[in-house]
Amino acid sequence: MTPVALLVLFCAAMAAIAVGRLVVSEQREYVDIGTALVVVGITLLTTLWVALEESMLTTVERLLLAAVGVGVVAAGVVIIVRYWDQSASPTIARE
Repeated sequence: MTPVALLVLFCAAMAAIAVGRLVVSEQREYVDIGTALVVVGITLLTTLWVALEESMLTTVERLLLAAVGVGVVAAGVVIIVRYWDQSASPTIARE
């Protein structure tokens, strides 16, 4: 197993923890949602790195993985920036 593959496993574990905390938490903040999106996006981008090193995916699949990864990271950053000042105020109640 290459060091990059170990990085993907670590990122996947962190993404699972971040998403799991959102699922379990009764009081969610938008910053937490944005952070989880950034972690998931980074996991997708490290997966792309492995795909590039191991030549596992086709060019179209690599481009799709890159676009989705960058899009998820960008969405997470936008959410974090947008709601940064409101993190001490109301939280999202679980329905």
